[in-house]
Amino acid sequence: MAVELKKFQAEFKKIEEEIVAAYGEWKSIGDSQGNTKKLTDGARLAIGDRIGELKKQGAQGATLADFQQDAKVKSTLETIKTALSNFKAMEARKKTTWQSFGKIQKELKDLGARIDTEIADRKKKLFEPKSLPDMIKLGKTVHDTPGQEGGLKTQSINDICQTKFKDGEFEARVWADLDLEVKKGAAFRANAAVAELQEMFKPRLMKLRSDRVRSLAQELQKICTDATTARKSGDLNGAKVIFKDAVAKSEEMHGIVEKYNKAYTGNKSFLEGNPDFSAITSLVQGMASLENKTLKAVHDTQSLLK
Repeated sequence: MAVELKKFQAEFKKIEEEIVAAYGEWKSIGDSQGNTKKLTDGARLAIGDRIGELKKQGAQGATLADFQQDAKVKSTLETIKTALSNFKAMEARKKTTWQSFGKIQKELKDLGARIDTEIADRKKKLFEPKSLPDMIKLGKTVHDTPGQEGGLKTQSINDICQTKFKDGEFEARVWADLDLEVKKGAAFRANAAVAELQEMFKPRLMKLRSDRVRSLAQELQKICTDATTARKSGDLNGAKVIFKDAVAKSEEMHGIVEKYNKAYTGNKSFLEGNPDFSAITSLVQGMASLENKTLKAVHDTQSLLK
């Protein structure tokens, strides 16, 4: 019986090596898929945040398709697609490893049955061999192994073998969650954007912004006039000193005008319901016209100083 015991022990040792390798691969796949899930979750939230920014800028839409032309949304979608492709590859590896566990489960069952048969035969003998207790102990270990958990074994072999695979399930859930995030986010942020829009086009605030544009225009016209006079008198350095603040003031003016132009153009149908729509239109167009006139003077003066 000692010979049979050693044979069974060697066979079990080989199976144990297969078990260690299979669990190592199973854990590696699980870690990779876990990271992919975190990545897709982060990308989903990033797209929601970006849509919030676009809504604030006056963008229209409530579905993912409405925002796919945006560079940041497009880039993040590519990240999701790459992650899903990687997940699919991991799922194929997982199925292969799952098959390995099925093979191991059968090997353990077969080995356990052969050990049980050997034990039963030896018990029928008049004198039980000395190695019988070790054979019984080995048989118990072999039978218990498929149900063991702990340490590297986050799941038992039996539990792993009962894993059900549904092709495309994770991908479908990712797209469904993303669609829901976009819809919820667009609706919530649309309300926030409406409140911000209403505040932006309040007569008092619009007058303040319009007055600031007029003030900047007057300052820039004076700068251009004084710089041109200095240049024509031959004082190029003096003209450049006078002109030095023109760029910053031009950028401030452009920031105000561009913000109102974008908001007005992107939300015109909404603003038409505002009782002050005519005044809003007049102020927005007036600021744009004044900016064009002023920036032409700035560009002409800038060319003169080269």
